[in-house]
Amino acid sequence: NTMVLFTSISAMMKAQAALAPIFAERNKLLLCQHVDGALDGLVAMFRKSRGACLLGCQSLWEGVDFPGDALKLLVIPKLPFPNPVDPLVAGIVNKLKAMCKLGVRTFAVFWDDLWNDDGSHGDEQAELMNYIAQELKAAYPDVRPMIICPTQYNRGWANAVYLPALGNIMNPDINIMWTGNSVVDMINKGDMEWINGQIKRKAYIWLNSPVSDYCIDHLLMGPTYGNDLDIADMLSGFTANPMEYAEASKVSLFSIGDYNWNMPAYDADASWEAAIKYLMPNNSEAFRFFCENNVDLGSTVHGLRRTNESPEFVKAKELYDSKIAAGDKIAAYAAVGEQFTKLVTTAEALMAADESKALIEEIKPWLLCAKYLGQRGECIVEMANALANEEPETFIDRYLRYK
Repeated sequence: NTMVLFTSISAMMKAQAALAPIFAERNKLLLCQHVDGALDGLVAMFRKSRGACLLGCQSLWEGVDFPGDALKLLVIPKLPFPNPVDPLVAGIVNKLKAMCKLGVRTFAVFWDDLWNDDGSHGDEQAELMNYIAQELKAAYPDVRPMIICPTQYNRGWANAVYLPALGNIMNPDINIMWTGNSVVDMINKGDMEWINGQIKRKAYIWLNSPVSDYCIDHLLMGPTYGNDLDIADMLSGFTANPMEYAEASKVSLFSIGDYNWNMPAYDADASWEAAIKYLMPNNSEAFRFFCENNVDLGSTVHGLRRTNESPEFVKAKELYDSKIAAGDKIAAYAAVGEQFTKLVTTAEALMAADESKALIEEIKPWLLCAKYLGQRGECIVEMANALANEEPETFIDRYLRYK
């Protein structure tokens, strides 16, 4: 007739593993939350049995009644809140209070990419966050609701206990970040229904776009699309992770702001066009051509791909194939040659532009690459024409220039 209440699921599970053989040897009933069935069934069984022991946490701390002699002994190994004299806990609270003195009123605590041998301790994280939020609110009543990024911040990494622990224990005013079904993902309504049910609140979306730290040789300059347009009332917040290039990120961030302003009316292509004209009003056509040739991420560990890269080159290649099939090599070479020349002239125009100089400086390595790629393409086309026209000297000259 004993119940033991734990503040940590991992501690409860270790106790269950240690006690189970002892109870079995003595033919005694040991019940453990998350091990021996649903909570309602465990409570009912414990009420009916005599001599049993119930190990529990989270929801067993309150709202459960054991009348009469059903419960004779209650053991609490640890109180369900952080020790305020713990140097680590005190250090966190004091640091945030110092920031409050400077005028800061919004805080986020990041538990992401923090792992241990038996999974993430959602219950302990929740208790610490509750204590921090309580201390800050008591000292500074105007502090805004806190935000956390959980350790298991996407569905692909989620286990059965971590997120529900946050949902059940953590103050409902604390916002929980979420990246979707994977680290890099677009958000749909089904995703929101799942995560909101797990954490018992509206998720705070952390969109990992246009971040490119996992494909650092790419700029992601294409339209921002793929997020559902009917999820506004399912969110507590929405933020986006930019590239390390702040100016170049504005193409996508412009559209993400547009999307959040009015989701049902959001048009990804129209927003992208507006972003380009806003950022480079005097060179928008050249900038648009550059952006549409820097759309896809390529093959990465996260799997997200973006479509419609280099549409003008795709059309030129189709024309090239048809002209080759028709035996018209000169027209075929001209079709792709125009695109290579456009790469060169566009890159040169943007590097000489007298606007958005911080943006141009950021993307200059890619502009130089585009120029060199175009120049090499021009050489190849001229070499092909020289072969077709039986002009060996021209071929050799272009070949040497190409190298």
